[in-house]
Amino acid sequence: MPILEVQHLYKNFGSTKVLKDISFTLERGKALAIIGSSGSGKTTLLRCLNFLETPNEGKIIVNGETLLDAADHAAKSDAQIRKNRLHFGMVFQSFNLFPQYTALENVMLAPLLLAKEQPDYKKNKREIHEQIEHRAIDLLTRMSLEGRMSHYPHQLSGGQQQRVAIARALVCEPRVLLLDEPLGGTRPRRNAPSGAAQGHPARDHARHRHGRHHGVHDVGRRFRRFLLHRRHDQSAAFGRHLLDDAPPHDSEDQRGLDAAVPVRPCAARYHQREPIARRKAPRGRTKGGCIMKLLKRTLALTLSAAMVLGLLSGCGSDASANVLNVYNWGEYISNGSDDSVDVVAAFEKLTGIKVNYTTFDANESLYAKLKSGAANYDVIIPSDYMVAKMINEGMLAPLDYDNIPNFQKIDAGYRNPDYDPQNAYTVPYMLCTTGIIYNTTMVDEAPTCWADLWDEQYAGNILMFNNSRDAYAIAAFKSGHSINPATPEEVDEVVEELKAQKPLVQAYVMDEIFDKMIGGEAAIGVYYSGDAITMIDDNPDLAWVFPEEGSVLSVDCMAVPAASEHKEAAEMFINFMCETDIGKANSEYIGYTTPMHDVWEVLDEDLKTSEIAYPSEEDAAREKVFTALSDEVNSELDLKWSEMKSYDEGSGSYLFLLLLLAMLALACFNIWRKVRRKTRNQY
Repeated sequence: MPILEVQHLYKNFGSTKVLKDISFTLERGKALAIIGSSGSGKTTLLRCLNFLETPNEGKIIVNGETLLDAADHAAKSDAQIRKNRLHFGMVFQSFNLFPQYTALENVMLAPLLLAKEQPDYKKNKREIHEQIEHRAIDLLTRMSLEGRMSHYPHQLSGGQQQRVAIARALVCEPRVLLLDEPLGGTRPRRNAPSGAAQGHPARDHARHRHGRHHGVHDVGRRFRRFLLHRRHDQSAAFGRHLLDDAPPHDSEDQRGLDAAVPVRPCAARYHQREPIARRKAPRGRTKGGCIMKLLKRTLALTLSAAMVLGLLSGCGSDASANVLNVYNWGEYISNGSDDSVDVVAAFEKLTGIKVNYTTFDANESLYAKLKSGAANYDVIIPSDYMVAKMINEGMLAPLDYDNIPNFQKIDAGYRNPDYDPQNAYTVPYMLCTTGIIYNTTMVDEAPTCWADLWDEQYAGNILMFNNSRDAYAIAAFKSGHSINPATPEEVDEVVEELKAQKPLVQAYVMDEIFDKMIGGEAAIGVYYSGDAITMIDDNPDLAWVFPEEGSVLSVDCMAVPAASEHKEAAEMFINFMCETDIGKANSEYIGYTTPMHDVWEVLDEDLKTSEIAYPSEEDAAREKVFTALSDEVNSELDLKWSEMKSYDEGSGSYLFLLLLLAMLALACFNIWRKVRRKTRNQY
């Protein structure tokens, strides 16, 4: 019985037919060379065999077991795909080593992930680790890399990296070894004796065994000893998508892994809804130590090496500039505190690119800073309505999604929004709703609606948004108007509501709300859902209300300013932020809603089931989204907001003016006295 059978395999990318009726068998202990010109489909065939691509037609059978039948349209689970992938070891054409790990660690990663899924792992952790390490050392020694095991990929030559990749493919003892031009990184040593090859143990092994060195066309015989077709009864799947090594091609026929990923229940409510918008300036969420420590140790395990290396090679001088300027909301990223993952530091370590990370507190501040040209940024995080404004004014650069393959992890419900059709300029980062947060010890009856913020019993104890768009939206909900005014007259009507509320407001705040609410300095306030989770964690007396009138659903997006001088490095950073472990770390740290389906699947249960982060279907039906306003309406809103803030002083403004005049009069009187005294003394 053949170890591998391929029957009538077809693969199309749109209208392009790449594989057409491919059939062959491979006997145990044999090798098969597939020869063809560049672009003929060799790599695509290997990716199909390793389940990185899904054929349109055909079957793949290993050891008599049908692993794939394209005619069976039932979606395969991630676990089943990973289990099927265990039958194959893949040596990629471009190495795809993880740059943050040594050669030895690269080889050990896969079996360690497998071992962690075994029920006896915790009990026998030390012994299992030693066995895996011994196996990896043995393979690298056979690869003539005994003196290079502690070296990182960038410290190895191309041929040495390829040997590490071969060892990594062999370490799990696959039944079939797939080699995509495995000798592409090796060349004969320039001054070596005839027949010698530079540093490639497989060549050396073949030469010593057969008495001479064979040409490239004998690749199958040269690797015969390394084709490990042993019985593999291990049913455990790889712990994560790490062993995929490279992301699937972005094709119209994208089934594969994407088709196997279920839509998260809480995200499903957003499907078929219009896209989203908001604003914020959050603080970090405190997380338990052990979970985040584990993330900190293993965050790089799920980084796609193929993506990272591909981008690094494509960045050219961009990456060599070694600096990236990131402009984000206040502490709107996992930053290493409270045993969390330091995302910026992880990116710097992985890429060698220094990140200058600065923050802002409102979309309007971000816009003003960029519009003035006072600073150059490479990555910014505006909210959806501000995205639309910036696109209209030519302030954002179109994204090259060849550099952002992780965009495929974004839920379909959050793609192609109204504020950025086809996601030409942005990638969703986080989502949230606005609501009421209150202190249960200071409020007798829980608030239920936005109108409660106009209740005189809370006079002097109300905290309100210190930005025009969010504050306007609350007043609009209260008065029954649209949160997206169509005329200046509508703006004037709603702002009158804010003026009426003004005498009751203790302060207009952004980040200041944390200290005030946590410290019990105010009874009731308004803010964003993720930040409410943070505040409730720090003060259990606080509670959250989704107002009965409805709320604003917002999306904050990652974008690249048009003036960026490091666009490809910026896209690399955006892609890094879309890594599953990084997205998980960020979402759990700041408490916001993730737009990434596979992140939601691995979230902590307390956040995953939180109706603050993931509102009920009933509440979600009452959510509204911001849209871009006309220039005329925008100008009117800015003007009326400024007037309202000036109105904040109220009757006290006259008293202030009188005091100022009195102080000036007193200063003038003192100057007159001094001059008069000096003149008198001269006589």
